[in-house]
Amino acid sequence: MHARLHEVDCYNSVEGTIYRYGALTIDGQEYIPFGKYRGKMILFVNVATY
Repeated sequence: MHARLHEVDCYNSVEGTIYRYGALTIDGQEYIPFGKYRGKMILFVNVATY
């Protein structure tokens, strides 16, 4: 039995790949571009709630 994959497009206005984006550090002092990690294995975890 094969697992079925589901895709949900939550933000139609978002374009490109994750490497076009970045995030501020928790203290808000530094912007980290995700492109810095291109070619490396990373895990993004969304800990926010809707």
